[in-house]
Amino acid sequence: MQTDFPGRPARFSRAVFRLVVLALLCGGAAASVHAEDGDGGAAVAHAGAAVAHADAAADTSKAVDRITAGRAATDTIDVPASTMRAREQALRSPYPVTWIDFAAANANLHDLSDLLESVPGVRVKRYGGLGALATPSVRGSGASQVEVFLDGVPLNSAQWGITNLSELPVQHLDHAAIYRSGSSLASGRIGIGGALHLYTRRADTPRTTFTSSAGSFDTYQNALVHARPVGPAQLLASYSRTESDGDFTYRYDPGTRFFNEDDDSEVRRENNRFHEEGLLLKLASPLPGGASLHAQADWYDRDGGIAGHGNLLFEAASSEGSRRLASLLVNAPPMAGGRLKSEAGGYRLARTARYENPLRETGLSSFPVNHETEASGVRANSAYHWLEAGQTIHVFVERRSERFTPTEDRAGAAGAGGSGAAQPATFARERTLHYWGAENRASFAGDRVSLTASVQGQESEDNFHGQVSFGRPPEARAERHRFSFTGNAFGARWEFAPGFAARASRTRSARFPTLFELFGTSGEVVTNPALVPERATSWDGGVRYARGGFMADLGVYHAARDSIIYLVQNSQRAFVAQNLERVIAKGVEFEFEWRRGRFHCGGSFLSQDVRHDGTIARWNDRWLPYVSPREYALRAGVRAGAFRFGYDVLYADTFYRDRANSPENRADSRTLHNASVRWQQWQSVAFDFDMRNLTDDTSYDVYGYPMPGRSYYMTMTLDAPTLTHSGNKNRIPWNEDTP
Repeated sequence: MQTDFPGRPARFSRAVFRLVVLALLCGGAAASVHAEDGDGGAAVAHAGAAVAHADAAADTSKAVDRITAGRAATDTIDVPASTMRAREQALRSPYPVTWIDFAAANANLHDLSDLLESVPGVRVKRYGGLGALATPSVRGSGASQVEVFLDGVPLNSAQWGITNLSELPVQHLDHAAIYRSGSSLASGRIGIGGALHLYTRRADTPRTTFTSSAGSFDTYQNALVHARPVGPAQLLASYSRTESDGDFTYRYDPGTRFFNEDDDSEVRRENNRFHEEGLLLKLASPLPGGASLHAQADWYDRDGGIAGHGNLLFEAASSEGSRRLASLLVNAPPMAGGRLKSEAGGYRLARTARYENPLRETGLSSFPVNHETEASGVRANSAYHWLEAGQTIHVFVERRSERFTPTEDRAGAAGAGGSGAAQPATFARERTLHYWGAENRASFAGDRVSLTASVQGQESEDNFHGQVSFGRPPEARAERHRFSFTGNAFGARWEFAPGFAARASRTRSARFPTLFELFGTSGEVVTNPALVPERATSWDGGVRYARGGFMADLGVYHAARDSIIYLVQNSQRAFVAQNLERVIAKGVEFEFEWRRGRFHCGGSFLSQDVRHDGTIARWNDRWLPYVSPREYALRAGVRAGAFRFGYDVLYADTFYRDRANSPENRADSRTLHNASVRWQQWQSVAFDFDMRNLTDDTSYDVYGYPMPGRSYYMTMTLDAPTLTHSGNKNRIPWNEDTP
């Protein structure tokens, strides 16, 4: 029997259609108003509609100059010309993409999850409040199916395949590009659930910014960003520190949620404290002959308690972890008259995690557990601009090595009253991956029409093949275990009228099994080297209108994901990863933005259908867990003298928490209302007051991991151009507005 949501048919589709028509009509009015009063703030919001293509460098530079000149009178956000060109190039892609400017979002005491949930098709699964595990999902995908990059470096864990968004301090970030299906090879490889590209603050804009925040649940945050020239080079340092007790109240269920609600009670979340610190260092320096070097180091450390989940609450369990990322990129001098551009670089990403259970509480390992994960890679790519033929040819190659080593500190536990068991032999899970790709983009009719075609391949080799007896870690074999996949993407874009552009694309991609899925864990997850990569084919189409400070984007999609990997319980109560099901995802996405003078508003709407399509009768035609059929986000803001007021609403429809769509395991819909006030009497000083979850909606994503209710935060920001010594030729006076 088909499981469905009530009220899902054409009623919502008609509502979306009316909103689209209304938004387009408002856009026409906004365009006429813009023509009359020449609003510079509106031009900044959607420069992609006014700026020529990045290949036409002279026209782009002139347009950027006009935009920044108009912006200076109404806004205080600096938008470097290179960022504007990158934004324009992304928005002219035939693939669906959303661009987020974190500086414009005033991300005070927000985490990255808060800023991504307004993107159509993007859902963040949260395992608690601020600082807790948070994983992204795009169009109903799993977290391991979404590729996450930081300045081009892949962040997905080699162990689990996911990225914890809470480990990325938003104070270090400048902007993001979210691709919901395919993307250009210049952006990197694509996951079967899309890709999230994050970019840190630029080192070539000299500024010093300090923020200090305090709020509910004894939450405190301090951040300092300093960028300045050092001789011919540019240096940036960004530091952030956040701590919170996380002791909010929530409704506690002692494990009887399916048959008894009378024993529920309001309790305070205990052992939920955390402390985290992040440091980002960047160096950009010219090299002889027109080349340049970009070096970067990113450190992150976190420690805190493990509060537990459901009715398993822990008093003293704790965890601590770290991330160390270092990368180096060298841009070669342009060749062939500036038409050929190449770059090469490498990176190393190391993670550590340690879990302690001093009271040996039920539900956790009795011994301290250590996880060490390493990933390193090298990459080279080149782009040749064949201007006479209106073509750009792009090629890249990449090699990545991964290693995951889990251990249990039984000897250490023995010294603390443990059993004295010997340290078990540890086995390092290792593999090597190779990626390659080629893309050709051709443009016609003054770049009003463009066609893109690409092919990408990937291959992996790991150090384990074959089954082992239950409960023992696998051992490396001489025979190498291999996966391989070759995919492709095609896209077209047509500017058929002033301000209007249509797009269409098809993408074929894959996700390789993670080290956890392949190798399992001793006694809990059984190894399965017979796994094959997950595969997906996505079709996208849409139309975009951007003119005069108004933007509207309407898209439709259909994605088929095959050989989806699930953990299935066996007769020994252990789990094994298996390729089982097929998933069909289809839907309609809409987003808009409108700025006029002191007022701006925007939002996104999503109507989707994401279901299993396979041979397992209990799952077939059922909705995927944690996927809402309808979601929307609305935001508005207005400036009044020294004050700026903001309000936003986030809505997610009811969803199921299990694959069988059990009625008793269905989550309620969620509506979050947030408000903010900024007071800025002086150019370099601002005060913000943020109110989150005004209606005290205590719903949660994952059962057993409550979210905080109503909360309040206050932030002070000091922001000014960097003042250097008067003898330095690069000195920037205080009264200059740096571009």
